[in-house]
Amino acid sequence: MKLKKIEIRHTTENVYIYFNEESKEGIIIDPGDYGSRIIEFIKEKQLNIKGIFLTHGHYDHILAVKEVKEFTKAKIYAHKEEKFVLENPDINLSGVRGDKGVSSVQITPSVLLKDDEVIEFKGFKIKTIFTPGHTKGCACYLDEENKILFTGDTLFKGNIGRSDLPTSNEGDLKRSIIKIFKLDDNIKVYPGHMFSTTIGYEKQNNLNALALVK
Repeated sequence: MKLKKIEIRHTTENVYIYFNEESKEGIIIDPGDYGSRIIEFIKEKQLNIKGIFLTHGHYDHILAVKEVKEFTKAKIYAHKEEKFVLENPDINLSGVRGDKGVSSVQITPSVLLKDDEVIEFKGFKIKTIFTPGHTKGCACYLDEENKILFTGDTLFKGNIGRSDLPTSNEGDLKRSIIKIFKLDDNIKVYPGHMFSTTIGYEKQNNLNALALVK
C-alpha cells in the first residue's frame, strides 16, 4: 500500500490518497481543496479511485469533493450521522466562514456507513470506526492489516479535536478517544491536520487526550 499526503496551505488540512500499487485501486480521504493537484496525482499514477471517504463534514475537509468526484466518478462515503452536517452549510461552516474563495458547500454522501462496517477494495479493506465528538458523525477509517488509521479531527499528534462547534459534544469526544486508545499501539495515525503519529505514542504523550479521558 502507498500513501500520498497533500497539505492544504491555507487551512493546514491533510488530504490523503491511499492506494494499492498492484491493483491501482485507491481511495481519497478528506479532499479539502487543491482538486487539480489531487487529479494530477491520480493521472500520474494511473489510479482507479473507488471511494472518497469523509471523516467529517467541516468545510476544510470537503471543498474539493465535487471536483474530485466529477473526475473519478467515485462514491462518497461518510458515517450516517454526518449526513446532516455535510448537507448544511451553516453547520459545516462553509456558509459562515466568509473566507475569500470559500462558498457554501453541500455534499450528499453516496454511501452512509455504520460503525464497524468494512468496505473491500482490490488489495485492501477499510473499516469504519464511529468517533463522534468533534461533530455528531465523525468517523475514523482503519486498514487493520496494514495498521493505518485516518483520524480526521478527532485525534492529532499531541492534541484532540475541538468540541465547541455545531453538533460537537465533549462527552462523545471522550468516549471516542477511549475507543481509539483501545486499538493496537503500533497503528500509525494520519490526522486531518499536522503530523502523523502512532496510537502508542499518543497514549503516552498526548496530554490533552489524557486529561480528557482520566
